[in-house]
Amino acid sequence: MPQRSLIPLFLSVTILATGLGWNDPLDARRQQGAPRPGFPTAPPRDRPVLDTATATLRGRVTRADTGEPLRGAQITVTGGRRTAQSGQRPQRWSASTDADGYYELTDLPPGRYSLSARKGSFVSLQYGQSRVGEPGTPIELAADDVLDDLDFRLPRGSVVTGRIFDEFSEPLTGVFVTALTQRYVQGRREFSPVGRGAASDDRGQYRVYGLPPGQYRVSAALRGGPQSVDGQGYAPTYYPGTSDVAQAQRVSVGLGQELTGIDYILVPVRTASVSGTATDAQGRPFANAMIMVTVDGADITGLRLAATLGATVRGMVVTENGGMPSFSPSRVQVTTQPVDFNQFRMPRPGRVNDDWTFEVEGLTDNDLIRLTGLPPEWGLKAVLFRGVDARDRALTTTELSGSGELGVVVTDRLTHLSGSVTDAQGAPALDYTVVVFPEAQDR
Repeated sequence: MPQRSLIPLFLSVTILATGLGWNDPLDARRQQGAPRPGFPTAPPRDRPVLDTATATLRGRVTRADTGEPLRGAQITVTGGRRTAQSGQRPQRWSASTDADGYYELTDLPPGRYSLSARKGSFVSLQYGQSRVGEPGTPIELAADDVLDDLDFRLPRGSVVTGRIFDEFSEPLTGVFVTALTQRYVQGRREFSPVGRGAASDDRGQYRVYGLPPGQYRVSAALRGGPQSVDGQGYAPTYYPGTSDVAQAQRVSVGLGQELTGIDYILVPVRTASVSGTATDAQGRPFANAMIMVTVDGADITGLRLAATLGATVRGMVVTENGGMPSFSPSRVQVTTQPVDFNQFRMPRPGRVNDDWTFEVEGLTDNDLIRLTGLPPEWGLKAVLFRGVDARDRALTTTELSGSGELGVVVTDRLTHLSGSVTDAQGAPALDYTVVVFPEAQDR
């Protein structure tokens, strides 16, 4: 049976705004005289003030096993406050440690930041991070703050090595190998790369390093896709030699361990060529578009792809009582997330204005509405559309073309669960993820 392969592709489309009206979640704001999109914004006293005073961060980076200083470790701080100069993009500063492991970051504007440290074969960490995969502790900086002793103790990373071969047991060069860890995002399982991947050399040898202790699936793929030769190529392959990540064998590494001999053969597949034209909604040709299509091994010619206009939605971020959140609107963005995680599409985030209104463009029938950048003590409670929670339902472009605006409701009344996980023998189980989900099958 012919193998199926994916050819990645994107289309960027021009979006037209549609007029929408207000809904129930914003009634309280209406009664308080809250502004609506297109109406006067918040008074000057409620707008962020640009600070000219700056802050300083200092600390030291050492080895976790010996306490020796780490020279040349890269320190990165990301975040800050949105300004007319920085726009929506987070600002980034970096510094390197000296011979004694010390670093200093100066001239940082007030704002909220994440701080991280990395060096070579050591495990990269965020400040305040208790274990890899968990969030670090954000740092709030006020004008003229000087924070000392922001220290890191980096553990030596683990290593996975092996060789990659073709179906004739010949070494393959230029195959990029990564270690994947399983995580749950929005209640769904996904595999994310960890450590530092590497390309195989002329002997087919690879070395993935900087891994924290844990269990991984090893993935190998030729850069740029299957790379067809006479209609034959290689699918992304997982150890010990399968194209299905669910059938991949997990490998375990301890702290600072080097695991060798993870050798395997890439899965050969029949590849196909696809040619045609891509146009926008007005029939004009797209340049430099990336397209994703599914093929079954047969060549396709004359394929015509026409983009359609996505929808534009407007709304407001409110608390569950209809008030304004206590954090700054500049730290959050309203964005989209595909219902099907296998459909890769670049989100088009919408800025939250000073009056907590927003506008998001380019919505499709496959998009969920999400809010990113929330403080740890806040969560998304509901996405109300015409009085109904659409947090876990994709709104169609037909619905969005009618009347109605979104009420993105946030809350700081979060429930915290704690407990322990044990195996069948009652021993503590390590590196497990606890997933909490509602009883309703449609959620």
